[in-house]
Amino acid sequence: MASQRRIKQPKKYKQKKSKLIRYTCSSSLQQCPRIQNLIKCLKFHRELDKLQTHDALLAYVDDANNGNVVNDWTHFLMGHLGDAKTIKETQPQFEAMYDELVRIDILKECTLDTCGAYQRNNRKRDKTLFEGDSQLSFYVDFLDTIHCNVLHSFECGFRVRSDDILVNDDDDHKELNDENEKLLLNKYLSEMLRLRILARERLERVRGVDTMKHSKFVTETIDHESDDEEKGDNEEVRDQKRDREEENQEKVQKAAAVYSFGLRFSYDDDENDDDDDDDSAHDDSDDDDKDNGVIYVQFKYANLEEEIVNNQIFNLSLLNFKHSVVDNANKQAKSPHARTVVDPSCDKLIRAEHLMVVMLYCNFTDLQYQFSRTFRRIKKGETNAEVVARHREYARWAQLLKEAVWSFGTDIGDSKISTYYHGIGGELVFTSFVCQFRGPTSLTAQHSVATTFAKKHGIVLELKRENPRLRYFNCTWLSCFSNEDERLLIGPDYDDALYIRMCTIQCMRSEYDYGKFIRAFTLFNWCIRRADDAYGQTTNQDAQIIEKMLNHFDRDNEYENKFDGAEYANALFDEFRNNVQHIYIPMKYAEYYDTVYRLLFVESAHGLVLRYAMLCKLFTNCKKIEIEYNCQTKLDTDVFLMELRDAAKYIKSDTRDELQIEMKNVKCNVDAMKKAEF
Repeated sequence: MASQRRIKQPKKYKQKKSKLIRYTCSSSLQQCPRIQNLIKCLKFHRELDKLQTHDALLAYVDDANNGNVVNDWTHFLMGHLGDAKTIKETQPQFEAMYDELVRIDILKECTLDTCGAYQRNNRKRDKTLFEGDSQLSFYVDFLDTIHCNVLHSFECGFRVRSDDILVNDDDDHKELNDENEKLLLNKYLSEMLRLRILARERLERVRGVDTMKHSKFVTETIDHESDDEEKGDNEEVRDQKRDREEENQEKVQKAAAVYSFGLRFSYDDDENDDDDDDDSAHDDSDDDDKDNGVIYVQFKYANLEEEIVNNQIFNLSLLNFKHSVVDNANKQAKSPHARTVVDPSCDKLIRAEHLMVVMLYCNFTDLQYQFSRTFRRIKKGETNAEVVARHREYARWAQLLKEAVWSFGTDIGDSKISTYYHGIGGELVFTSFVCQFRGPTSLTAQHSVATTFAKKHGIVLELKRENPRLRYFNCTWLSCFSNEDERLLIGPDYDDALYIRMCTIQCMRSEYDYGKFIRAFTLFNWCIRRADDAYGQTTNQDAQIIEKMLNHFDRDNEYENKFDGAEYANALFDEFRNNVQHIYIPMKYAEYYDTVYRLLFVESAHGLVLRYAMLCKLFTNCKKIEIEYNCQTKLDTDVFLMELRDAAKYIKSDTRDELQIEMKNVKCNVDAMKKAEF
């Protein structure tokens, strides 16, 4: 156990309503002068690899007659494709831009296999592009980013044209068929996954399999084998390692491992604190259920530069950090868009160091992967002290990244984009379908990006805004991979109800979409734990799914779910029920959850009595059941006592010592209750 230390209160960000940059450009592409500047710039960029000297490039960007490429590109991303428009509104804009470039032959003879810009854009970024010339490196990288986004997004699978997937709206749903219990495929998803396979094969051929190993948009479920070992391996050895990784993924899938939403850290900037490293971890509990608390971390390095250059996990050279991060961030900090990114609590502009940490996260894939791992336990039994020792290596980066998101980000409720996507490396189960991502998590507004990066044995989460005050940072204007359409989430230091809701889980292996199940499970969770009308009424289909789950997990019932996809659906519900410790049912919401509530009550001559025995069988870790009737309701004491007697049998057979039952607004036969024996 770590020694006790002075505990500081975690930082509370003064959260006022974010100032979303809601400027939009209503001009057509032909009428927008900044778009015309970009088209002219792309024509010039096409000849870039043919130039004998790069002096012409620097002369081009310095010429005011050509516009300002940084400002023009940011205008396109934020004004034509930004958060103030829906995906349905921005898709035609992007397609029109692409079609115009095709019309004027800019894309002629330019493919992923032959494109020098694409190879440069997707290189390993452990070295600068042109050592000693940060300005040239910045503009070559910047123009490559524009080129790859506008000209190659369709080819690499990050965007799908509107007419590439044609499905009947009536078919764009899945249902549980009573007759054969088949989970019908979402035809849109099936077609998307067909395109995903083609896109991923193309990217692996062009970029190499190893470069596709890690992605910000996929949370890994297992540790990959050492990259250092792999550098010296021949192709046969690498294939064997990939086979072992696939076997490990299958083991994770069969074990129904639980997804971790990450750990919550708070940072201590008291440099005079001479406590040992372990003192930062005042709680050595290994139970992730207790990680809702804050783990306190003391900084190890004096500043961000020292941390990135000298950390003991994965670092950058000093030259690379200064040229690729510091110089680029300083250039972006002077842009008109950066001067509109304001902390609403104090009206201060975003600083260059905040831009640096976003660039580090977006543009350096291997570094970002190692950074994100420090927010999770990477081995079973890892203590908080061990977690802190790893996380201290990137503590200043983590604190600045939280400031970038929570002081300068966008309230998700202000964005017109309502749906986001993130991948998981295996078929994991979840303790909740209303999520709070504590570690850094990259979401994309493009479904095609998430499916392209998804693992063969993985899943894609479709997420919708739950709390409008949840905040993200729109990374597109700072990312070298702006066609990924990235939004960055990271939990605040303090525990707050800033959640995002899981809408569906899409399984890459089976090509099943579990949206109907997630909806039913989420509504059932609301029925018995939270109970409000936030999600509207339950349907007969919701009740049908819950009834099948209740029967499947009834230890006295021989029924077993056998519909296609049942194994994973059962695992999801099993994890949910094992995490229920308190059931609360207010009857005032009965009309919203009528179809599901019917499953939870016995109808007697004197009204409804909760099925306590069934609840005890199902929720084996539940310690309290609470029900609140609308008004003074007469309870059928005989039926109630019969339920309690049956419930007592299951309580005695479980590890629970007791079950607390509380009822409000009821009339009952007190004498019969006192005489009852269990």
